[in-house]
Amino acid sequence: MKASDEWFRRWLLLIPAVARRKEGMPVSELCAKLGIEASELQGALDQLLLLGKPPFSPADYLDVYVEGDRVHVELAQNLVRPPRLTHDEAMALALGARMLSEGGDEAWEALLGTVMEKLEAAMTPVERERYRRLSERVVLAPTAPPSREVQSVLRQALSQRRRVRMEYYSRRSDAFGPRTVRPYAVLHHEGYWYLVAGEEPSGGAAATEGEREEASAGEAASDHKLFRLDRIRRVEPVGPPGAYEIPEGFDLGQVRPGAGSVRSGVGAPAVVEVSAAKARWVAERFGERVTLLEDGRARVRFDGWSEGWIAAWVLSFGGEAVVIEPETLRARVRREAEAALEALRA
Repeated sequence: MKASDEWFRRWLLLIPAVARRKEGMPVSELCAKLGIEASELQGALDQLLLLGKPPFSPADYLDVYVEGDRVHVELAQNLVRPPRLTHDEAMALALGARMLSEGGDEAWEALLGTVMEKLEAAMTPVERERYRRLSERVVLAPTAPPSREVQSVLRQALSQRRRVRMEYYSRRSDAFGPRTVRPYAVLHHEGYWYLVAGEEPSGGAAATEGEREEASAGEAASDHKLFRLDRIRRVEPVGPPGAYEIPEGFDLGQVRPGAGSVRSGVGAPAVVEVSAAKARWVAERFGERVTLLEDGRARVRFDGWSEGWIAAWVLSFGGEAVVIEPETLRARVRREAEAALEALRA
């Protein structure tokens, strides 16, 4: 969050506190709460004078002024009370905080524990009892995130289209065994990360029919399987780059509907450049992912997004967007554009 955004957020929360003080708030106290110097205060107040509500007649704007050493707020425009959560919002937030606090990070657990205490304290007795009953019915199953080493190797393999050999845990045999696979994508579904891959026929002695149990809930298609990343102990690339192609028509969204069909988590990084005419819209949508170039164009970086989604997004610009990398994505956009032209000619 930019400093100006943080300052503005604090101001919106402080307006009710200032408005309730008939004698105003001391300049020194307000500056301390906002984290600004007294010399900066007047410029900040001038920006607040632009706040108002429709139809924006003179009486509809916020009136903030300094008199002596105190700041006064009049016409508080319905900002006389701090924002309050509904009981449903408070319970949803508390349950979300509980889920984050059980991730094994002690610092987060301490911070979110304080947040949860404050949320419960702000609830009425009836709401608090309802929240506690609901929380007893919600089971948060902890999941181990995939290791950074596994993610790094898979990211590189996906980018280079290299096969990987991994040691994978089989529930059927209750042991780790070797698998050689062709990575297609990585997706997140119901709390777990999965590798979507085609398995090599000659996966080794441990990859016999008895050992080839499905990594999740069964085979999604004849040419690919799902492997849970938290069951991969070791993984390494094997063979040369460009050793395989993702099957034509492979659709990540159909593997598990709604499961990471936009973001695939560990996919190859992609860079797209958008024309100056579309750059402002792209910058507003993707924020920190965007770099504005000197000629007005925008460069967007996607880390771990579905290649299919990016290709469709690029094509939607009708020539106003160009894939810079990777080459596999450039080729996919070219193929889909040519297929669309053929369909139009037909």
